Amino acid sequence: MKLEEIYKHPFKSLIHMERYVNKGSPSGFTKKYTVSKRYDPRSDYKSFELPFFAFPKNDLVLFREEHTVLYPKISENEDNLLFPLHPDMIPMLYEQYSIKDFSEHNIAQRLTVFPTANGRTILRLSDNRNYYIKLHYHGIIGRINRALPLSKAIAGPEISHEIETAVGNDDFPNTLAVLPERLAIIKKTNSKLIPEIGVVFRDFEPFPFVERTYLVPFFSLFSNDEKNTKDPFILCQIVNNYSNPLDAFEDFINMILSGYLYLVFNRGYVPEINAQNAMLEITENGLPIRMVLRDLQGWEKDLDIRECNYLSCDFKSAPYKCICKKDGEKYFIRHSFSYDFKLGQYILSEIVDVFFNFFNVKIEKLEGIIKDIFHKISDGKDSDYFFPRDKWYCHEDILLTEKRPYVEKSNPKYRRS
Repeated sequence: MKLEEIYKHPFKSLIHMERYVNKGSPSGFTKKYTVSKRYDPRSDYKSFELPFFAFPKNDLVLFREEHTVLYPKISENEDNLLFPLHPDMIPMLYEQYSIKDFSEHNIAQRLTVFPTANGRTILRLSDNRNYYIKLHYHGIIGRINRALPLSKAIAGPEISHEIETAVGNDDFPNTLAVLPERLAIIKKTNSKLIPEIGVVFRDFEPFPFVERTYLVPFFSLFSNDEKNTKDPFILCQIVNNYSNPLDAFEDFINMILSGYLYLVFNRGYVPEINAQNAMLEITENGLPIRMVLRDLQGWEKDLDIRECNYLSCDFKSAPYKCICKKDGEKYFIRHSFSYDFKLGQYILSEIVDVFFNFFNVKIEKLEGIIKDIFHKISDGKDSDYFFPRDKWYCHEDILLTEKRPYVEKSNPKYRRS
């Protein structure tokens, strides 16, 4: 993929990057479970028909209900809403779990959608508004189960609402944006095994909005284009717009860490940022300006930091993804896991490798720059955030459907110990 194509055909290029410029997780996990081939973004199928079921509003839980009007085709009429369900789920819910509401015979309509890289979030095109739909998937995609019960379905929109409100504040960094999650709809069922089925609607455009910019998923920055194998990495093309590669590197790291550390220390979140749920926003001159975050469900809420910042700890999604010092060792492990492993291994290490392999900058120098920028932006606020400071934590390369054991390692790469 060439930058010129992104400028000329931004939507077409984004779909292409989601499908073919994505080497996946750097963890090297070998047995990745995914959706059926017909709906797999890596397949030859470019789109599919997404089934919608009509249910009375009274039978649904609506979170941020006022935004229902934003999404075309969601309201069947004044009394009924249309509820999308991944096609893989229909035979499972109807036959295996006897949830009769999701019979093929009850489908109200089907709409054309495009799969994105993670397999269960799809893109809906509309004349009035493009938007993403994050679907319930009672099964394993990647390494974890992607079901969306009520607490998970509302977690992202709940955080999104606060971030949207914070955008006007003086401390909100101009290097950060989100794809807002404006609406969650949950259908309660008669099944004890799957009592709730949720869906989340996400905006297509970043907030706050900036004109004449373009989005690149982070995984596409350092991945080969399967359809254009001779094209250089997109990250390399961006760096070539600079006279000095180190200036580009510092711009990237400042952009990433200013957003990350704002969320940690100003808002009391432990964000889950990896190459899948982060996007880079670039100008028409190919310069990076913002990190755009999508899929906010996995962010943890650090109740101690929020309390110190006089922020509400009354989350409707609680206790889902709420942590505090009373959790003991796990509290500090989650801090390290978010920064050292998720952000560190999935994004920072990938960027470091590109600058080392293609621009001949020593890894030690690059890691030192990251440590210096982290130290400067954190301004001492991290003094008791990591414990012990010379350790960091990751997951083994295993399925994470039940227990999630942590592996302790020494000498974190991207912060001072």
